Amino acid sequence: MDKLPLAILKKVEIAIDNLSIEPRPSSCKKLKGSLESLWRIRIGDYRVIIH
Repeated sequence: MDKLPLAILKKVEIAIDNLSIEPRPSSCKKLKGSLESLWRIRIGDYRVIIH
């Protein structure tokens, strides 16, 4: 995360903080295949993988 632009980093931090309120937001998607126990949320061109 150290290499992310500051504007994106702030958006990622906000999205992660919001997971404590809504652990599965409507924008999250379940991964497929061997990673099917994981979910992802998209923030611009980046993805945050959640368990």
